[in-house]
Amino acid sequence: MLFRSDERADQVLAQLFFNEVPPSYAVRARWLAAPAPAAAPHGTFWKHYFMLTPEEALAAAVLLVCKEGWNVSPLEDLRVADTSASVGEAETIYTVHLDKPRSQANRHSTANLVDGDASTSGAAWRLVEEATEPTRRFLAAHGKSINRLLLHASPAVQLSSEKTVFPNITYAIPKDTQMRRSASWLPDGVSVDFQRLRRTFQTLVRRSPAQNTEATHINEYLMLSPTVKSELQDVSAREIGRAH
Repeated sequence: MLFRSDERADQVLAQLFFNEVPPSYAVRARWLAAPAPAAAPHGTFWKHYFMLTPEEALAAAVLLVCKEGWNVSPLEDLRVADTSASVGEAETIYTVHLDKPRSQANRHSTANLVDGDASTSGAAWRLVEEATEPTRRFLAAHGKSINRLLLHASPAVQLSSEKTVFPNITYAIPKDTQMRRSASWLPDGVSVDFQRLRRTFQTLVRRSPAQNTEATHINEYLMLSPTVKSELQDVSAREIGRAH
């Protein structure tokens, strides 16, 4: 995370290395999101905090789509999850509330993400929540209690945007075409295409509806996938052969 004060980062690292009992994440988050020095020029406060950059926010969004196959619209609307389902359980369970306006009757739903090993959706969710927590603490310190998940700093964001919650802070997924093609974390020759990611997830990974009906899943996802159609043809050929 790039928007931070080097001096503050040094102080936090010193506490981590030299304290016999390392401070908890919550304590570190409070340190990192403490109000900036009064002498800091107005409009550059985001340089003094561990806030996600637009490129890092894009990576967080891609991670969640790869794990759960969500559309961009409900992805941007994500809020901090409820963990009350974890009571009495050995693992943390994140109950994520989803809102997909175009689904009408099926607009609202929930997903329970279990934080098990590092490969689970719950573990991915925890990483994103922790990475964006300093930004929510900063906003709370400035009188704005906002529980949006994908908050990040963006010097170029327009204050007039409905998804801009504070000068230079937004929860909109970056739409910069160049960034989606050449983000530093992307493998060579790969670009970010959220529709393709969602389609791949539904047809090749989980192969079950993700915020859509069974009919939509079959007609608009499975039956439009060359891989799935080829598999179905192979199955049909085998069954026909057995019948003869």
